[in-house]
Amino acid sequence: MYGQGFIFDDTDTKGVASPIAEMRRLIAKDPRNAERIFPYIGGEEVNDSPTHAHHRYVINFGEMTEQEACKWPDLMEVLEAKVKHERMLLKQTSSREKWWQFERTREEHYRALSQHERVIALPRVSQYLSLVFLKTEFVFSDQLLIMICDRHAGFCLLASRPHEVWARFFSSSMKDDMRYTPSDCFETFPFPKDFEQNPALESAGQTYYEFRAALMVRNNEDSQKPTTASTTPTSVRPTSSSSASCTPRWTAPSLTPTAGPN
Repeated sequence: MYGQGFIFDDTDTKGVASPIAEMRRLIAKDPRNAERIFPYIGGEEVNDSPTHAHHRYVINFGEMTEQEACKWPDLMEVLEAKVKHERMLLKQTSSREKWWQFERTREEHYRALSQHERVIALPRVSQYLSLVFLKTEFVFSDQLLIMICDRHAGFCLLASRPHEVWARFFSSSMKDDMRYTPSDCFETFPFPKDFEQNPALESAGQTYYEFRAALMVRNNEDSQKPTTASTTPTSVRPTSSSSASCTPRWTAPSLTPTAGPN
């Protein structure tokens, strides 16, 4: 698992990721190392934590050349020990030649993310449709799908029952869990026209999101505990007449798997 070699994680049971104590030691040794270490979050934090708190960090050199990355020799030493050997075994030339980078850097998507303080995240695989807002300071796992939207109106539509039914119909599955596929579930969904400026959707989405977040924290429950159908306000459910004129309003890269290690 060459991807895990980029990560600092005390919960890794396979012994590939480095411990958090090692990260702290490297930063204490040279504070510049903190410049290339970022908080890292994936589907498990979204699914299992009521606050979606991260507990992992990742070394990220973006699209730097090897010469540029070598300005952080301590971090390059970590990657040489934990990543380089596995990358040299891959068939793809770019993965071998740029072993210090993520296999898919997707810098264009991170540039788009940088224009927002938060985005909507959805685990690629989950039992329930678990959408949350996350700050854009994270490096996101490839097991998270990121929607470049910071408004509650977008969250309201995506968390609604019509979208869940749509997603379950068009998605594939992994065991008993839903595997959300952007091309099948998101790009085909009939978003109402000008929903971003709809104050009713914005208000309903904010009310629901804040209530759900407080409820999860109060009961120490994760996002995989189902809510009742009544929690989706009836006022946000598209009617047959409105859906007839709907067209998809977001296109790639508004929803895309990001480039963090596996």
